[in-house]
Amino acid sequence: GQCMNMSDCNFCHLPHPHRAKHLDKRNREFLAKLQVGTRFQILLQAMRIRASRVLFTSAADKFVDALESQFRYFLSDPGASLLSDRDRRSLYKLTCSLQEQVLSSLLSLLFKAASELEASAVVEMREALTKFERDIASAESPTD
Repeated sequence: GQCMNMSDCNFCHLPHPHRAKHLDKRNREFLAKLQVGTRFQILLQAMRIRASRVLFTSAADKFVDALESQFRYFLSDPGASLLSDRDRRSLYKLTCSLQEQVLSSLLSLLFKAASELEASAVVEMREALTKFERDIASAESPTD
């Protein structure tokens, strides 16, 4: 069974419906402090991993590959050796948390990061997203 108290439940051992995961304040602040190229690279990696978990592997790979090629000049290595030990731990926690986000949250963060890269970036991302959505739709539709 499931808990009958739902959101009013203080504590029980029964299953509860899962809420969408969100970044906590510490992760949001760390993500905001990263250089935009590093932030974009981390978000692309999380997008690839998360989409592959929900069975859109080839479509996600095409989408992320397209974005990486469009923005290759802005991308930077997220594992840069200039990070302190504390920042490396924060980066690890952030990447783990990002991989649990719903795709729409990751896309929102990607669009925000893209808008900080250059003016035309959002238009290019919308085009890549449209192709991604078509790839997902064609993968889900049965072939005759």
